[in-house]
Amino acid sequence: MSIMTIHQLHTVLLSLKQLEKKLPEERFYRINRSIIVALDHITAFDDFQVRLGEKSFPLSKRYQKSLLNRVTILQADASE
Repeated sequence: MSIMTIHQLHTVLLSLKQLEKKLPEERFYRINRSIIVALDHITAFDDFQVRLGEKSFPLSKRYQKSLLNRVTILQADASE
């Protein structure tokens, strides 16, 4: 599996499920079967895709509603 950061690509010997368990839940979110994103790098999203800067990634229907709830919570926390 590969992990893409702002600066480089890393290869790791973990499954995505194992990696997801190790990442802090409040900072990362799985958007489809094969992609986890850092919440603070999301610049926009709709029902079909998540944008991180200039890059777009597909958003699975399975994760749409909970992503909206997570972002709403993050916005509420930021305004307090």
